[in-house]
Amino acid sequence: MTRGLALAAVACLGGCALGRSEPEIVARAFLDALVAEDYETAVALSVRPVRERLAAAAQRASDQVGGRRTFAAHEMFQVLDLPAGLGAATLVVERAGDDEAVVTIRLPDDTHRSLSLRREDGAFRVVVPLPAEAPPP
Repeated sequence: MTRGLALAAVACLGGCALGRSEPEIVARAFLDALVAEDYETAVALSVRPVRERLAAAAQRASDQVGGRRTFAAHEMFQVLDLPAGLGAATLVVERAGDDEAVVTIRLPDDTHRSLSLRREDGAFRVVVPLPAEAPPP
């Protein structure tokens, strides 16, 4: 089990007893990972297409340096402009179904962001928007 999934499982064991839902627990673990710059955990908590695309990008980067270095998927994960106060944000589950959920992130400055989650392999994971892929050279 990856570190991120282990963290989410531990969080669920403690948090579910406190009445927190699985989508809220996973969203909090993901945001905490971003704030801590723990991209390995953030990637592990992301949906499969994100993990696969990052793994492919890591393989291409490793190939480009002739195998002198092996890159990991989480090294391809780049976060720009995290909102201030993300670690202190309040999370509200707006919609939760068996397979999909939407969590609203309420920041201390009264702004809001939405985070979508989808169930994969029995657990909720964060749907990270992917930029369009550049055409091959």
